[in-house]
Amino acid sequence: MTHSLSVPVSRRTVLRGAGAALVAGGLGACAPGNTTGSSPLPTSSATTPPSGEITIWDRTGDLFKVFDKAIATFTAKYPQVKVNHLAVDINAKLPATLISGAGVPDGAFYDDALLTGVAPHLHDLSQLIDQYKPDIAPYKLGVVTVDGKVVAVPWDLDPACCSTARTSSPRPASIRRV
Repeated sequence: MTHSLSVPVSRRTVLRGAGAALVAGGLGACAPGNTTGSSPLPTSSATTPPSGEITIWDRTGDLFKVFDKAIATFTAKYPQVKVNHLAVDINAKLPATLISGAGVPDGAFYDDALLTGVAPHLHDLSQLIDQYKPDIAPYKLGVVTVDGKVVAVPWDLDPACCSTARTSSPRPASIRRV
């Protein structure tokens, strides 16, 4: 289910609503039974709030809890959408499910490094993500682009290497914002 917004969304809102973005056709925009991922994505009117039931797969642990909170925020805003957020062995289960085309979830939180292996089974999200590109680090957009198709919505930024050096000055003159 896709819900297009008629107003620009801030980076903070996008990150806070990562679950919502993924729910709305993001990372797990899986194409059941379609090995090319070329069928059109469903759409909804900008005036009609999204409704229905979706299933999102995730791994267990701290990230599951983080996304559970993001999904709670999403469902508070869109109470007509029921989100089944399930912890599974995502690395084993998602590729096999995508290949078989049976029981494919509506969305999944999956590791960037593994996307190329499942990309042929995912929808091209390029047009859907266009309006958010200014808020996404180009590096992360590149990571989720496979063969010219944006196949996932990045929800994080990889940690940057940070170090400090002891100097005679108590504070650095400036700190470059990364």
